[in-house]
Amino acid sequence: MLVRSTVSSPNHMLLILLLASLMLGCSSQDQDKPVEHVNGPLAGFTAESRYLVYYGDWSPKQTQYAEKFDLVILHPKSNVTAEVVTEIQNGVDGIANNDDDCIVVGYISIGEENPGPLSKGNGRGPVSWVDSTLVYGETGVASYYLDGDNDGEVDYNGTWGSRYTNAGDPAWYNEILNNTDGLKTVVDTLGCDGFFMDTIDSASPWHTFAWMIPGMHNIIEQIRSDFPNSVLIANRGLFYFYDTLPDVYAYNIRELVNAVMFESYYTSWNWETSEGDINPWFAESHKAEAVPHVNREAAKKDGFTVLCLDYLNPEQPNYEQMHKAQADEVALQVNWLNSVTDVLLKSGKDLSQEMP
Repeated sequence: MLVRSTVSSPNHMLLILLLASLMLGCSSQDQDKPVEHVNGPLAGFTAESRYLVYYGDWSPKQTQYAEKFDLVILHPKSNVTAEVVTEIQNGVDGIANNDDDCIVVGYISIGEENPGPLSKGNGRGPVSWVDSTLVYGETGVASYYLDGDNDGEVDYNGTWGSRYTNAGDPAWYNEILNNTDGLKTVVDTLGCDGFFMDTIDSASPWHTFAWMIPGMHNIIEQIRSDFPNSVLIANRGLFYFYDTLPDVYAYNIRELVNAVMFESYYTSWNWETSEGDINPWFAESHKAEAVPHVNREAAKKDGFTVLCLDYLNPEQPNYEQMHKAQADEVALQVNWLNSVTDVLLKSGKDLSQEMP
């Protein structure tokens, strides 16, 4: 969700971002010789294409269900194996390299660390941004942990319990590259076709860590450089496409990704009622403001495919009404792929194709 707070003046924001870019070390290698990569939208995908997001464990039945889709996003922390990935990739007919094939990408969080013990790393963290300077707390934890209010404590995402991380810290890139569910595992061990990059919005210009906008761009650029033939899908990060924010637009990630997911476009999850409600930001922020920017960038020659993901509970009283309204709104956007599922992404179903 693009939650707004006071934003610095354009000139002040530009200075902050330039300073941050100089200080954040995760930049693409050999800038003078860009690595060739497979860019542009997902080939052959239209609004009729289907995709599934499923983070649960895999059974033969679930694998057979997934084979019917054109794109599957899965989680490497599940029980998924290289054999399961290959079976899904080969589609229903079980034959590789034909129109029945499915693209499979693995989840990777690039702006937050999943719950678990804090890494000690080099012991310099957490890090704060004070007067346009990185200030390290030296409390015995990794340098990439963030401390937004400079109180010496690592900052957490209150919903998921994950820890905010400095996307521009080379130590963080090394962590997501080499850990047991990291980039190398997803592609080299599991054989996935690429990555679903989550938590990009940690660097939102309306967020505490707006200074991280260059660093978040740089880590995506580094992934593209190191995995030039992989499919890259960004979860949100829509602010990079706002030409009305020129100092942010300068770090546009359009040419680095193949698809962008607009998560919670129409619905937002109500944790108290366990239902999907109309997102309070839908009309003014999402549809009226974000969509024109996203669609303009997506339509460019080096643009991207747009995925929409919303959450509903089939047991909620207004499910049929919400299901239809969501489908109608997404249908207004040419060539957007739509999917509706549960907020924990464990049901293994795409409800957008199942009429109530």
